[in-house]
Amino acid sequence: NYRHGPEVKYRGQTRDVAAALKWTADNIAGFGGDPSRIYIGGHSSGAHLALLCVTDPDYGAAPVKGIIFWSGVADINYAMKTSPGFARFGMYNPAFGKDPDKWANASPINFLSRSDPPLLVMYGDKNFPQILQQCRLLLKKARDLSLPVTAKVLRGKGHLTEVISFPKRDSESHRAIVEFIEQPHIPESGF
Repeated sequence: NYRHGPEVKYRGQTRDVAAALKWTADNIAGFGGDPSRIYIGGHSSGAHLALLCVTDPDYGAAPVKGIIFWSGVADINYAMKTSPGFARFGMYNPAFGKDPDKWANASPINFLSRSDPPLLVMYGDKNFPQILQQCRLLLKKARDLSLPVTAKVLRGKGHLTEVISFPKRDSESHRAIVEFIEQPHIPESGF
């Protein structure tokens, strides 16, 4: 997990995620796990932080085999300019500030590269329009880079209903994540 705002801004939150990832990589073998088979993911703000942690080299994140981006925001600049309601009602301003010059560094889409690990972009088709657009922007950027990317649209699911069903092994979201992890085309090296 990560510390929450308004006391901690996105940089501190992303450092928290990177520290948790490093701890996992350093200690997973002691629990019978394989450090070369670590995946990172999150929903909503967790998706944003997971993607930023891995794609922005300033965070020094441990290597992962894949990233699960579930209904998050990948382009803060675009979000702030196209969804003033999110900013005005406190969804984004506390974490990212009001200075457009700083939003680029908060946007994982700006750091995405062909050398990043494979990506699962998942979202419900009844999600907020802003989230739908963000996922589409990320999918386009990944495809433009020829980055291995899988898209999964959860039919009839919104921002919260898509998560509520996740713990059920037969849920569409659970199956999509398991299938992504089990894909044979994902390189063993993680990159």
